Amino acid sequence: MSGTNFFDTPPPEVPEEFGDAYREAYLKAYAEAQAEFPGEIPPLGELHDSAELSAMGLEPADEPADQPADEPPSHEPAAEGPDDEPTQGMPLGTHRAPSVERAAPSFETFRASAWFIPALIAVAALVLILVAYVLGRVLGGDDAATKTPTVSATTPAPTKGAAKPKPLKTQTAKPIANAYAGDVTPTTIASATATCTAPPGVDSSGKKVTYGVGHAIDDQTDTAWRCDGSAVGQKIVLDLGRSQPIGEVGLVPGYAKTDSESHVDRYAQNNRITKVRWTFDDGSSVVQNLSGNPQDRSLQAVRVPKTDSATVTLQILAVTNGPRNTTAISDVQFSVAN
Repeated sequence: MSGTNFFDTPPPEVPEEFGDAYREAYLKAYAEAQAEFPGEIPPLGELHDSAELSAMGLEPADEPADQPADEPPSHEPAAEGPDDEPTQGMPLGTHRAPSVERAAPSFETFRASAWFIPALIAVAALVLILVAYVLGRVLGGDDAATKTPTVSATTPAPTKGAAKPKPLKTQTAKPIANAYAGDVTPTTIASATATCTAPPGVDSSGKKVTYGVGHAIDDQTDTAWRCDGSAVGQKIVLDLGRSQPIGEVGLVPGYAKTDSESHVDRYAQNNRITKVRWTFDDGSSVVQNLSGNPQDRSLQAVRVPKTDSATVTLQILAVTNGPRNTTAISDVQFSVAN
């Protein structure tokens, strides 16, 4: 023990009537100090001389034992008084520190949790979906969800709205034997039927786009009939409404549109047809080769032998692939011999 304490000072003088109580209290305090600090409290004979001990009614032989039998061990907690603050005991068999308020979860805590990897994967998947959506709007406009193509019903040419420039007509195929060489006049196609049609989609501005076969006979190059895949072997039956002397046939063999929002060239993006067969009512047919050049959006025409026919069947024989595997025809045109 360090410093001045109760046992280093002489006992105070007390009235005789309080002597017994003082002596009892002094001995009790001395015994408790010895129990709490074993080996550090000297015997009473060393703390006080014989005169001081006699004044207290004590002799060195009266020195108490380290811990009186009738006193509780000094290390046991004292009973709580009315003003004492209660202390929280620690359950036996545990070694936990007193509970403290937990701090708010931090990123490091979250990273160490079992939820960190699943959450990271979910965020990465969301980012990929957003990127795919943006790319789809830019590169994949005028598209739709995957759907099995269905045989289309007979579709008349849509009612024409504001006048639009007609496609420039070119003669790209080699001359066909016995082909009509006189003057020709474009004629109207009353209706069309296709063996496949792609489902509707939206362009880059979110506007709905349809691909019915009627768009192939509306004299507008920024609309089109379209079929998913290469469409090789697919057919369009074109009805003129009455028998007419056909002298020339032609088509725009792709989707001749530039997206107004993203400015993507749909003609270069989609497949472009490079070979077709035209079949007339009498069973005769003509094969036409077409340019697959993505820069050539013209209506590619070919002269045919003059043939009276009310219907003409167009069959796709070959295509050149674009980045998107869909095949379209923006316009079909027939001319009759004068």
